Amino acid sequence: MESLAILYLLVLGARMAVCGDNGPNSGKCGHNENDAGAKAKFDEYKVKVYSSDGSGNKKIVNENGYEIKPYPYGFYVEFKDEAECVELEVKGSTMWNQGSGNDKVKTLYVDETLSIAIIVLHNRKLIGYGFSDTECSLIGEKDSEDFSESDFEIILNSGSNQNATENDYRKVDYGYGTDYIFNHNVKCVEVKHKGTSVWKRGDQDVNDNPIKITINRFNKFIFINFQTLYLSYKFDNVWTFVTKSDFAPLEYSKFKFVTVDSNGDNSSEQDDRFNNTGNDDLTLKTNDGFKFEEIKYENEKVWKHAEDTSSKNRPGKIVLKLKSRCVWIYFGCIDFRVYKYINKNWKLVWSLETGQQ
Repeated sequence: MESLAILYLLVLGARMAVCGDNGPNSGKCGHNENDAGAKAKFDEYKVKVYSSDGSGNKKIVNENGYEIKPYPYGFYVEFKDEAECVELEVKGSTMWNQGSGNDKVKTLYVDETLSIAIIVLHNRKLIGYGFSDTECSLIGEKDSEDFSESDFEIILNSGSNQNATENDYRKVDYGYGTDYIFNHNVKCVEVKHKGTSVWKRGDQDVNDNPIKITINRFNKFIFINFQTLYLSYKFDNVWTFVTKSDFAPLEYSKFKFVTVDSNGDNSSEQDDRFNNTGNDDLTLKTNDGFKFEEIKYENEKVWKHAEDTSSKNRPGKIVLKLKSRCVWIYFGCIDFRVYKYINKNWKLVWSLETGQQ
């Protein structure tokens, strides 16, 4: 579960990095720019809110019990105290219920680009879920209190090092995380947590100044976003460097997909054996009688069935997340692998057997 949460945060970092103000890092991804758009997405995701009728039965909460608003990565639902939410449903599946506890939902965030949801409870506990077209899966539960923003210092170099103030950035707070989007010509040179340096200008041979800092309280990550790449760091009692990656999106035209028939024969790179739907996230599904045998990008192997000793099956579904530079290969409903394009190499970052790599 923890490993799956890390995977989502790595993908999240790439997604956050490509959303920008005057370019790729504004935090605006073109989703739900008004309340009407947020409400349309709420309906599309089939979100249902239930309360108790006092007799142990649940009932639908009237829309007056909550507000639906847009945020940079999707939409969120802010619950009024009188709503008394005891259960949440997304895409026809129960995502969360109160059970025997007394926890109350304060806010539900739905990230439509990653197909994840974060529930913020009144006690500031964070609960994360991933969801597909048919089911929701728990990613993890975290307490945001032990990762307070007040423990961070953003250091600028303006003749002499000094802490950044609200005049130096635009702050976007979305419950489980915060973006600090720097104003033009603001030069951030270091980020500290409780007096300990997390990142300094020059780390990982990057000598540029970042244009955005993202602090994610759900999984204790920091993303340092530059014009062409990002660095990520994770806190687990001590700070460790996780990854360095650029975030130019993948190009569909550079992919090739080898398919075979049900006997594993008659291989072909022609695209008439599968169909694809979507835009930045493309879902490829093979036609009846065919399966995927190999995936290539710029004629370099991403994945090949003959060399994959951990799976006997060939996949019939592939999801390309072009902006976050990932390929999700589905062998079954919950059996999947994720490959990420990092520094011009493909790396397996998640599999059901081994978790996060």
